[in-house]
Amino acid sequence: MAEAMHGTCWTEDRAHAVLRSVALANDEAEFLAVHQPIRDFQVSTTTGRGIEASDEALLADLSDPETRYAFCIVEGEPGAGKSHLIRWLDVKWNADDLVMLIERADGSLTGTLRQLRDQLGAQYGYLFENLAQSVEASFDGRVKLFHANLAASLSKSFFETAIGDEDWCATWEIERLIGHQAVQEKWGGPERILKVMSGDGGQRNSASASFNLYDIADLAQVQLAVEGLPPKALMLMRTLKKETDRIAPARAADVPAAELELDETLEIPQARRLLKALNDRRNFAVQHILGITVDGLRDMFFKLRKELLKEKRRLVLLLEDVTSWEGIDGQLIDSLVVDARTRSDVCDMISVVGMTPLYLKGIQGNYSGRITHVLRLGRVRQSGGFQETIQLATEESQAEFASRYLRAVRIDRPELEAWHKAGADPEMVPNKCETCVGRDACFAAFGASDGIGLFPFNRNAITNMFERLEDPKGTQSLHTPRGMIQGVLAPVLLYPSRLEAGEFPPAEIEFSEWMPERSLQPSGFLAQVIDAAEPDVGRREQLRRLMMLWSDRTSEVHVDVTAEGMRSVSGVAEGVFEAFRLPWLGEGLDSAGTPSPAVSTHPGAPTSDVPEPEVPAGPIPGAPPPPTPASISPVTATTFGRSSSAGGRSSPTSPAVSTTRLKALAEQALLWRDGKAISDPSAWEILLIDLMNEARELLPEPQFGLWERVFTKDNVKLEGSGRTDIRHFVIPREDWATRGIEAYLTNRLGTALQPLQLESNRRAIARLLRRLAELASAQLERRLAQDDPWSIDGATVQVLLVRAWLRGAISPDSALEQQFQELLSEEQEAKSLPDDRVESWGELVKATSYWHDKLRGMLRQSLNLPLGSGAPLMNAGAVAGAMKSLRDTMRTVPVPAKPEFSKGLEEIGKLVELARQTDGQLRHIPERENKSC
Repeated sequence: MAEAMHGTCWTEDRAHAVLRSVALANDEAEFLAVHQPIRDFQVSTTTGRGIEASDEALLADLSDPETRYAFCIVEGEPGAGKSHLIRWLDVKWNADDLVMLIERADGSLTGTLRQLRDQLGAQYGYLFENLAQSVEASFDGRVKLFHANLAASLSKSFFETAIGDEDWCATWEIERLIGHQAVQEKWGGPERILKVMSGDGGQRNSASASFNLYDIADLAQVQLAVEGLPPKALMLMRTLKKETDRIAPARAADVPAAELELDETLEIPQARRLLKALNDRRNFAVQHILGITVDGLRDMFFKLRKELLKEKRRLVLLLEDVTSWEGIDGQLIDSLVVDARTRSDVCDMISVVGMTPLYLKGIQGNYSGRITHVLRLGRVRQSGGFQETIQLATEESQAEFASRYLRAVRIDRPELEAWHKAGADPEMVPNKCETCVGRDACFAAFGASDGIGLFPFNRNAITNMFERLEDPKGTQSLHTPRGMIQGVLAPVLLYPSRLEAGEFPPAEIEFSEWMPERSLQPSGFLAQVIDAAEPDVGRREQLRRLMMLWSDRTSEVHVDVTAEGMRSVSGVAEGVFEAFRLPWLGEGLDSAGTPSPAVSTHPGAPTSDVPEPEVPAGPIPGAPPPPTPASISPVTATTFGRSSSAGGRSSPTSPAVSTTRLKALAEQALLWRDGKAISDPSAWEILLIDLMNEARELLPEPQFGLWERVFTKDNVKLEGSGRTDIRHFVIPREDWATRGIEAYLTNRLGTALQPLQLESNRRAIARLLRRLAELASAQLERRLAQDDPWSIDGATVQVLLVRAWLRGAISPDSALEQQFQELLSEEQEAKSLPDDRVESWGELVKATSYWHDKLRGMLRQSLNLPLGSGAPLMNAGAVAGAMKSLRDTMRTVPVPAKPEFSKGLEEIGKLVELARQTDGQLRHIPERENKSC
């Protein structure tokens, strides 16, 4: 087994030969070797004959000699397998019919027509001679011609048969608008259309060559450069600008234009009218450039079918992608739907056409009565978006699909050719696993599907990689056969030398833009386990890829025994570690202990002055025995501090973060740990405030009221998440914070954990809250100018008490408890008239007139004791000394000399000013009163 587990059983050349994602690119032997029967698709017919949902049943129905007419649509997202099924039909079709397979090739219309000419061959090639005499012009020249033709076709009397929108076009003078010189020079819509029709450099991938709403938005942007337009055309441009401004946010978020066009709630009527007018005339404008007459393609197919009728042969057209025909697709489909049963001068015809869901939706209204078969390779997801490919909808089908390619890459080319020449029996495809001496051990470690080993993948790896594929542009679904080939199989199988060099899983997995970074970030505990097991940074990266893709991706890290009797860590069998020459990660995880980390922090992360406590090697003295995994339930966040709502104190409530968003935050936390940016700031704001409220409970004086002013959702930030200044409390990207936040999120998600991981998370959260409390205390001192400690509550109570004395609400000689009750009560009518007193008396009362309610509210909030429900209880003892001192000395408590209070602490700044004014004037009032008498 050692040789099989540590060596490769395929070559890079064979991988390149097999992993051609375009079905029509590899040769027939390779194609048939990887062919997986296509079943369980959705199929509907109008022929009166029901058929089984399988490729064999479809072939039997369409190729039946009794079938005289069929227009079969194969619908699916790009990469869903339309081309594969259509090519398979070509390979299996009988030789009696004239079968013409037209592939997408470079995606261009001219390339498609060239294929049509080649398929006609010497016998029928003459039919093509007068079909397309393209204009000899450069690409820029063709763009200008296309634009000019488009503008001309918008005039009211241009077409012999009216399109139906001529009056609208005339009213808004669309011909002059589109034909304006500035529009021709600055609007890029026509150029984009021709670029797509030209194949887009071979990257067309079923993209539609139609105008879209973003083209209309670009046209609206040209209005400032357009001079001399008729008033109506100028009004339309302004309207288009207003309407398309509504879709600007969607465009910035890379929402496909096609989705907006389907959104019926989007009120952009004029933009939609213009869009339809342009697309209705697109084909005419393009055909003129190609030199194709309005009926040229139809005439060619009629002549061909007349010739085949003489030979008593059917015409079978297998078209991989109808979007390759855009520009003449209307003529094409008109040709395909001519039924020989309704006329006697043409041969029978069977056509099978690949279409995307969007294209099919656009033609169904006009041709629904002519379509005989509709095969849907995908189905609509409940969550919306792109369709789900039925062929790969389950984990079992994904493993089966991958196994066909794994079997094929292991076949030597001579052996493959011999199998093909012998008839290519699908039940007899050579399988090297049948004769492999290490088969049993390999299957035990990596698994198998129908006798085909999954090495170097396992089932987890195939499913994890496939499900995490994501197009960053949002323009296509990658959960398709093409996505499986390009995004899962190719990054691994194209690099067999990496396995031989001990560098598996290969780093190329991460090079693809289709594999999001967040999918490869381990949790803090798993990262800790990896760091403890392997000191080499490069091999840690291999272990990270292994555990994030080959594992079962459960939140806990656990050791089990597989059904084959092999140990595994989170679903990765020990044999996988051996084959990839990586250290076993299960050491100590199946007992009460765990190894100490080789380093104290994650690679590349800043070190912290507070080391994370090591998980004890045995039970904690005096602690109850650890519960069994099944009995462990998630601890609440308040386990690590007093509840923020304990005792009836009402803390500011914030909306709860949903489970879905919490999961996203957990992924973002891993990226933040490694220096990457975070997203979803609103969810982070809520979470960080909740976290800070937990940390507050660890402070001996929680500073209620002041805390909420200093630690707001706008002021608490993660390091690197935006611009900050002195007002902000920044949580540093250090190990205690990154590890603690990961553990905190795991806890909030309610994830059941193994005892060891639960203990590690508890310690991480405790350390996080302790450090946050320490840093928050320092932040409070800075923001509240407490370099020389001063009593905010004392200053507040003294300012309010002096006001009460001067207004006659209470006497300075009254009992302190009576004075305390008075200063916290709502003010009544003044019992003395400050204006009748000395000037300084009235000045102090006036100075606090605007602020006394604000200061009283701040004081109530600070003194409110969290002792339970019911009537509030105030902490009079906290200010009794300041009250007595004021009465005895007529002096206020010391306040900062030159404080600087930033936004959010305006009341504190005003308090300092009022306290200083009170201290300067109060002690002189009695003397001045006596002198005035």
